[in-house]
Amino acid sequence: MSACPTTVFDVGIVRDILGSVDCNVQLYSAAGYHALAGPGSPLPAAMTALLTIYVALLGYRMLFAVEGVRLAQAPLIALKIGVILALTLNWSVFQTLVFNLGSQAPLEIGRVISRPMATGGPSLASDPVQGIQAAYDELNADAAELAKKASQAAAVQPGQVPPGAGPVGNEAATATDLRRAAAALLASTAGVLGMAFIATGVLTAVGPVFIALLLFEVTGGFFTGWVRALIAAILIPMVCWVTASVLLVVLAPRIDILAQQRAAHAINLDAAAAASAIVMIFAAAQAALIVAGLLIAGGFRLGRHAALVEAAPAVQRQAQTTVEVVEVRSRAEALATALRRSSTTSAREYASMVPASAAAPGDLEVTRLEAAARPARLGETYRRRAAVGERARLGARA
Repeated sequence: MSACPTTVFDVGIVRDILGSVDCNVQLYSAAGYHALAGPGSPLPAAMTALLTIYVALLGYRMLFAVEGVRLAQAPLIALKIGVILALTLNWSVFQTLVFNLGSQAPLEIGRVISRPMATGGPSLASDPVQGIQAAYDELNADAAELAKKASQAAAVQPGQVPPGAGPVGNEAATATDLRRAAAALLASTAGVLGMAFIATGVLTAVGPVFIALLLFEVTGGFFTGWVRALIAAILIPMVCWVTASVLLVVLAPRIDILAQQRAAHAINLDAAAAASAIVMIFAAAQAALIVAGLLIAGGFRLGRHAALVEAAPAVQRQAQTTVEVVEVRSRAEALATALRRSSTTSAREYASMVPASAAAPGDLEVTRLEAAARPARLGETYRRRAAVGERARLGARA
């Protein structure tokens, strides 16, 4: 049996929708987590099996130094395992770090951002939920008033009504616009918030499954996708709350004017059309901001995976450049280059072995220039030229 209060219509449709959806989603999300992590669930046994496989693979990689795994990474690996176990099997930790963050943080941040709009501003913006309800009721009441006038005018002059048409005239068209604006106001505020509440509740309920997949790099992408979806579900209500507050600030003066005109049975069609247009504009802005929130959430990357993704294009470009260089050089050019290197190396070795007296002055100068141009090799600093020359002369006499 649900612990949430039964539906009460006297609080208004907006507060009724938000209250019932939020309460039931939080209740069943917590129950889903307990059922998933409870003793009768296969998740604890699956976590035991996954940890056994993970530790075995980790030990193998450390023993044979596979993929650069080092013993210095052991503390971070132990911390990763501890965090995963705490989030998947401990409700208090999961509730604090994930559940409350997704269900309460967005609206709290939205209230902080929209607080300056409510301070000293219109009365509708001081309580956005009540303000949305008041604006929704006023738009529907104005639409009903204009439709009533149009019906009365059509009844007085029936000959001017086109065949198959309902109430006609500017009043009827404006009444239709007001009804559409009221529906758009309800969908872009209470509808979007309710949708975000449901998405957050479902994602948090299945969160332990995706958190467990963080153990392995192969399945880490599922965890990244889950985090992106959760970030999007968190950003949407925050953006919706701020946008709704701005809408109420802009719409409040016109709502007050329409209420006064409706009481006097003299609604200005231009004022009603302007209010309808403002609501439609903010509804379109709400849809654009939802898409922006999805794009922002898609930018989330997970540490090592992000580094690999960023490094992949550079490695690919470097490999392509190397392949292009190798393909451009023909076999004949490679052979000629190897022969030039061999002849240069042989000439330098011969010049170092020939005594100074047997060499021509020009050759000595070229040899000195070549020696100065190239870097010194190991052993050349301590070479004794005189001893080399002496061994050469003794060999010639023999």
